[in-house]
Amino acid sequence: AGIGQAQRLETLDIRDTDVDQLPSTIVLLEKLARLFVSSKVMFPAEGISRMKGLEQLACFSIRGQPHGFLKELGQLTNLRILQALWEGPGMEEENYYEGSEWGIFTSSLRALGSHKLHSLDFSMTMHEIENPIPMDSSFPALPRLRAFSIGLISTVPIWMGTLANVELLQLHICNFTLEDLRPLGDMPALETLVLDVYSYGG
Repeated sequence: AGIGQAQRLETLDIRDTDVDQLPSTIVLLEKLARLFVSSKVMFPAEGISRMKGLEQLACFSIRGQPHGFLKELGQLTNLRILQALWEGPGMEEENYYEGSEWGIFTSSLRALGSHKLHSLDFSMTMHEIENPIPMDSSFPALPRLRAFSIGLISTVPIWMGTLANVELLQLHICNFTLEDLRPLGDMPALETLVLDVYSYGG
C-alpha cells in the first residue's frame, strides 16, 4: 500500500522532511511529474524506469545510491530538468571508473541527453580544489541542453563549445584563464554566463 496508491499525484516534495529512504512503491507513481528530495534520500534499487511521467528530479546525491537506480535513471525518457550532486570526498580516480557510481551516472546522463533533458545542475558539496569534477571524455556532451550549471571544475573543457543550445551557463571553476574563454566563445546561443571563480590566473 502506501504512497504507491496515490495514482494521480503529480508533484511530491519531501525536501524538508525526515525521509531518507523512498519506499519501493514510489515507482508505481507513473503520473508523477516532479519529485523533489534532499541529498540524504536513497532511492529504491529497481523500478525507477517505470516512472515515465517524471519531468523534473531534484536534488539527490549520487554517492551511496543503488547502482540499479543510477542505471535506470537513463530510461526516464521525459526527464527535462535534473539536479544532482556529489557529496563527500572529491573525485579521486578510483571513484570514476566505468562500473563506479560516477561511471554509471554519466552513462545514464548520456542517455537522458538523447531524450528530453534540457536543464542540468550538477554540483559538489565539498569544494575540493584537489579533486574537482572530471570534465574529460568521461563527461557526456549533452547537445540539447539549454541551461547548464556545474562545479567545481578545474578548466573549461574544449567540448563545451559544442553545446550549441545552451543559453544559461553557470560555472564554479578553480581558476579562470584566457584559455577558458575560447570554448565559451564557440557557444552560439549563450546569453547568460555566471562565473564563480576560486582564483584568477592571467
